[in-house]
Amino acid sequence: KHDWTSEILEAYLSALERPISPEIFELIVSDAIIPFQLGACTILQTVSMVEQMSIAVPNHVESYLLSAGYPAAEVHSLVDRTLGVMHGIWPNKLSC
Repeated sequence: KHDWTSEILEAYLSALERPISPEIFELIVSDAIIPFQLGACTILQTVSMVEQMSIAVPNHVESYLLSAGYPAAEVHSLVDRTLGVMHGIWPNKLSC
């Protein structure tokens, strides 16, 4: 009935595999996964807590593009360039 459930979860979780910078790691904790029916499809809505210097949206976009079969190098490069435009240059080190 829900053939794509595992693929959706795998694509979502793959965002955690590649931090944006070696010094900047995401902590994405799903507070809830809420399934709801939309026609013949089951949609999984996630409520997440995100702790990071940036927003989580690029990671979800990156996961989707990778799962859709786009070349990994191009996807990572596109996301990095987009983050650079949005947030400027990432620091090499985090300091207090």
